[in-house]
Amino acid sequence: MVSEKCILIIQVFASFFMGLDYFLTETQRDRFNRFLKSHLHPLLDSEELYLAAKLEQAKRSWASIILVLLLFFGSLLVIRYITPAMEQWVNLWFLLAVITLVFLTLLANSIKIFDVAFKEGVPIVFSLLKSLVARFLINCPKGTGFGVGFVLLVISFICRGTNISW
Repeated sequence: MVSEKCILIIQVFASFFMGLDYFLTETQRDRFNRFLKSHLHPLLDSEELYLAAKLEQAKRSWASIILVLLLFFGSLLVIRYITPAMEQWVNLWFLLAVITLVFLTLLANSIKIFDVAFKEGVPIVFSLLKSLVARFLINCPKGTGFGVGFVLLVISFICRGTNISW
């Protein structure tokens, strides 16, 4: 739950930034937008370098990721299609050994999938999100200050949406 006071404060700042067209002269607005862009360009550059490094790291380990995914989905296929057909076999110990092996393979590979997703996937997604927001703010047609206000307004809507019990 996000407090209503916090949401209201975010919306006040959003309305301030979005209303800069009405309160500032053209030169003041240009100076303010240049100030914001001077802080956003280094952020965008660093995020693009970080994203390139993370993608290069993911490319280097693609073979292990593909192998883990193949083993994971292969064990799911064995559970879905082969294990029901094995119920007709007489040897119960062989059936139990196959089921145990498949479940151990499934468990080990699911742990590896979560490990890869959290170590490589989550940083890539957050880096992409930050670079997209920075690129949007830099290229916003109404100005960077208006873009900051718009982003704050979107954040306040997300906060308000988390407070609703759907």
